[in-house]
Amino acid sequence: MGRSIKSTRVSHHINREDNSAGAESVDLLALLSTASEKAATIVNGYYSPYPWADGTPNREGLLQATEKDTADPRTVVSQADLDSEQIIFSVLRRELNCALLSEEAGALPGEPDAEFRIIIDSLDGSRNFMQGANGLFGIAIGVERRGRLIAGAITLPYFGELLVAERGKGVYLKPLRHVDKRGRPRKIVKPTKMPTALAMARINIARGAAESKALVESPLSRILETANESVNYASSAAAFASVALGRIDGLVLPRQRYWDFAAGLVIIEELGGGFGVWRDGWQRRMAEGELASATQRSYYDIVAALNPTLFQDIQQHLEQPTNGIASL
Repeated sequence: MGRSIKSTRVSHHINREDNSAGAESVDLLALLSTASEKAATIVNGYYSPYPWADGTPNREGLLQATEKDTADPRTVVSQADLDSEQIIFSVLRRELNCALLSEEAGALPGEPDAEFRIIIDSLDGSRNFMQGANGLFGIAIGVERRGRLIAGAITLPYFGELLVAERGKGVYLKPLRHVDKRGRPRKIVKPTKMPTALAMARINIARGAAESKALVESPLSRILETANESVNYASSAAAFASVALGRIDGLVLPRQRYWDFAAGLVIIEELGGGFGVWRDGWQRRMAEGELASATQRSYYDIVAALNPTLFQDIQQHLEQPTNGIASL
């Protein structure tokens, strides 16, 4: 047998001596980049693209992954998830007085005067990771300040890509050091030519935590019937990064947790794209400020596209009143 998965203990309160920095004194882009790069190094150390065949040390760690929900084999957690989460906590808590919301650790409060809340998915696409599925996994970190998302980072460790954004400062693509030792970031902009209609678009669509029948029922069936092409990366982080980099045109993801999309929301909106969050099975579109109340038990339906006109077209397909889908 390989290594057992060690539980990660995290203090529920933040040491004020180590976390007294205010918003004006912290470079969020640099901080998120540091946390993301350290986590990516850990995750890459566990990963094998041939987990069932090559006999490398990575194979042990992958085989020790356990299912959080025995009814859904996608809900796996490995030592890579926990080690990635722990290094992200360590880096961020040294600089920020913050609360935390993480897929593995849940909700961890900060001091009463904490300005920040950090939303973390330390390894998104764990099933892909465990099965060596083409490097389609990622790390996502979102930053709230006083209830508003202000910064985010998505890292694709296998591909050596880090996307980091802060409101009003743009979106940057930074190669990880194992790809480019200099790791110089460059500011990115959205493509000039993008499809404006769903019938011409390539989108990522998946069922998230919804039942599998959701893909053959309205409103998702309408999206699949209309889209020019659909893909499923089985990783929200990979999907958001692909939209931001123009590799696909948009995404539709039902039943997502906050950590699945917090970083993606900042990145897509900072690029000038359209982003929508719904509750209650696509019945009610939410205001962004409502996300401040998100917990580890909250679910949301998500649409994103870099072209705002395409976003509106996807929204119109979701709002068609078939089967009780109400207009927003």
